[in-house]
Amino acid sequence: MLARSARALAPVARALAAAGVPVDLAGDEPPLAERPAAALLLTALRVAAEPATMTAADARSLLLSPLGGAHQATLRALGRALREAARAAAGAGTPADGGQSGEPARLETTPPPSAELIRDAVADPGTIPADVPTQLAAPAVRVGWLLRAARARLADGGSPHDALWELWDSSGWRERLTRAAAGAGSASRSADADLAAVVALFDAVERLGERRGPGFTVASLVEDLRAQEFAADDRAGPQVRPDAVRLLTVHRAKGMEWDVVAVRGVQDGVWPDLRPQHSLLGAELLDGWERGGLRPPDTPTDRWAQERRLFYVAVTRARRRLVVTAVDAAGEDGSRPSALVGELGVRPRLVAERPARPLTLVGLVATLRQLAADQTRSPALRAAARRRLAALALLTDRPDRPLVPAAHPDRWWGIRELTESDTPVVPPGEPIYLSGSSLASLRDCALRWFLEHEAHAGHPATTAQSFGRVVHALADEVTSGRAPADLAGLDARLDAVWRHLAFDATWRSDQERAAARDALARFLDWHAQARGRVPIGSEIRFSTDLTVDGRPVRLRGSIDRIELDDAGRVHIIDFKTGRSAVAARDLAEHAQLGTYQLAVREGALDEHLDRARPSEPPAAGEAPASTPAGVQLGGAELVHLRRDADAERTGPRAPGEPPGPAQVQAQEPLPAGRTWIDDLLGRAVHTIATETFTPTVGPGCDYCTFRRACPAQHTEGRQVVE
Repeated sequence: MLARSARALAPVARALAAAGVPVDLAGDEPPLAERPAAALLLTALRVAAEPATMTAADARSLLLSPLGGAHQATLRALGRALREAARAAAGAGTPADGGQSGEPARLETTPPPSAELIRDAVADPGTIPADVPTQLAAPAVRVGWLLRAARARLADGGSPHDALWELWDSSGWRERLTRAAAGAGSASRSADADLAAVVALFDAVERLGERRGPGFTVASLVEDLRAQEFAADDRAGPQVRPDAVRLLTVHRAKGMEWDVVAVRGVQDGVWPDLRPQHSLLGAELLDGWERGGLRPPDTPTDRWAQERRLFYVAVTRARRRLVVTAVDAAGEDGSRPSALVGELGVRPRLVAERPARPLTLVGLVATLRQLAADQTRSPALRAAARRRLAALALLTDRPDRPLVPAAHPDRWWGIRELTESDTPVVPPGEPIYLSGSSLASLRDCALRWFLEHEAHAGHPATTAQSFGRVVHALADEVTSGRAPADLAGLDARLDAVWRHLAFDATWRSDQERAAARDALARFLDWHAQARGRVPIGSEIRFSTDLTVDGRPVRLRGSIDRIELDDAGRVHIIDFKTGRSAVAARDLAEHAQLGTYQLAVREGALDEHLDRARPSEPPAAGEAPASTPAGVQLGGAELVHLRRDADAERTGPRAPGEPPGPAQVQAQEPLPAGRTWIDDLLGRAVHTIATETFTPTVGPGCDYCTFRRACPAQHTEGRQVVE
């Protein structure tokens, strides 16, 4: 395949390699420092020589690389373990308020982000707390030991080449990569490319060392290699593979021929490239100096002729078949084929659809499996598909490894009998633990609840959740009286912990910081309003035991704030820091608010309420909702600290405009007798007891972590058998 520039070949090389097609870039490889294997070793060498330059991203890449051998899940678990250890160590210290409040100030003891803790663990594995599990700390210890060994080699007078060899030889990666390269398939080709990159790296380091002499340092090595804009001559590079697709520029193809040639990217504005081609000092104009003057610069007509000649070189490289491709995009600003395509004298064929299947072995196996199982096809066609599958499954390479393992029925999903676990999710007789969020999740999609709560396959906490925890903590301090209801004071406390929150970009951190201040302003405004109620507690954890359809259930959670009105009724407050409000049709049966009301009704907070309930009886004529235990429910409210009360009517605020009052959504108190929350709780218990975790399509599917593996999705997840 030919293209006008090497840049147009890079995406083709990646696509072909991913599809399992052998590729030969014919010298158009990216610079050595951009090849993954070489870039990894260069990063490790730089960090070993200069530990202070290691960033959190460097530590993460080293741990997830073959040097560390960690997985994403292991890294997340390590981050959580380090944060828990840091939080425990900070909590054991002196309270930030000098001990006057009797409790440590939670905001000042917030541990650093997990990314920073992981970086510190890699830099010095000796600082890893003893209570962090060994299997989680092992990758950090392994990488830290490798960096120390390379650093010691440099300290003993070794050269960058010696330190690089220490990293490569001591890591065990060399043996693993050699074994993988001796195999077959795409993994073998990838390992072979990595080996070639490593050999080229050592060759380049040796050449640079010979050129620089005794003053050769790791810093100069890294600087030189990263300054390269194209691949240098690779004396150890692989030879041309006869079974591979060659990718090269037209300039490199001069004098070569192939039976089949594809020329890609013949787009208007790309080919011909009519931009002036000149050097900074105009040295190319000296061609006419011997004839008495400078050569005049090229005109657009001259450049068009040069581009036409280059295109002629490209299309004459094919002996039997030539394919020229271009994109004809819709719209006025879309890409258009070059005028050079029209000069071929052949009517272009429009390809408006993608192929029915990818032209790969995996795509072939998928098509054959589909034909073999399709009852609407003829018996002869189905038998032929089965024979082809059997032939592919028997193909092996020289070490007798299968070349097409996906063709063997043992590797197919969904053909075996469904199995049942001998261990139930919740054994009979043991309590089923539920909360308001669990009830909502089970109602929306039982499969997602199981994967997140039982399989623990969900994503780690996000910065949005950290935002909410900080705002909730400050609201709790004001409600409990540990902090004054003063925006300036809360803003200062917010600054003390904001630097510990990890954001992707500075502008994002600044944006969220301003939103947090607005949320605190709305809280203080709401807190000061006269509602005829007094707060009696905040961040109150509860746990109550129930019996639902014969199964013990433990309902637990944490209520942001509880208030009593003049009639002695209990009002439940839940602060929200998200950007969206609850739809009006869903508010009446909001699971979290309903769970809190149910817990109060069932006596989960009786002891707390007894200490705060006023002794006066309700006013005459009042008929509040009450529970059998005498607790009077006044309802529950969602207080949206990130939304103005009139946001839906007025739209977004103008820059600099102060925030308005918080939006409040109220849920009516639970009536006497069995209610909707009792029915929801019963359905949740039945789902867990019978283990019927079926997927449910709904609005949450657009943001679900497991969408691509969900059998209810007919596009991404339809290959999964329910």
